Amino acid sequence: MLSVKLIGFCEPYSSSVRDTKSGLHAFKAIILKLILAIFLLLLQTHGGYW
Repeated sequence: MLSVKLIGFCEPYSSSVRDTKSGLHAFKAIILKLILAIFLLLLQTHGGYW
């Protein structure tokens, strides 16, 4: 009975941790894409000077 309560208590916490981790991963991916896009844009605009 106690273990069932413990599992019920820990489950939302573990899922929120998993959500946070996936959220951070998605955030990193978005930032990397932004950096890449800016880099490519700079490469296109200043490519003639190099």
